[in-house]
Amino acid sequence: MPSYEIVDLRASLVLGKTEIAARITNLTDERAILSAVSKGVDPATFAFTTAQAAVAQPRTFGLTISRDF
Repeated sequence: MPSYEIVDLRASLVLGKTEIAARITNLTDERAILSAVSKGVDPATFAFTTAQAAVAQPRTFGLTISRDF
């Protein structure tokens, strides 16, 4: 599998007892294959009979506001 780099960012601002945090996961929207597994080969065609792969989550944005009581 080819190499890849995934960049995540997080920034927060504290105002008294309130915190506002923003995040971006997978900033560059990298289409990475994290893992792959094949489970057998068809002897007649030499093709994989079952394959599974886990891919990186696409770019995601989030915002959190929290307050201490």
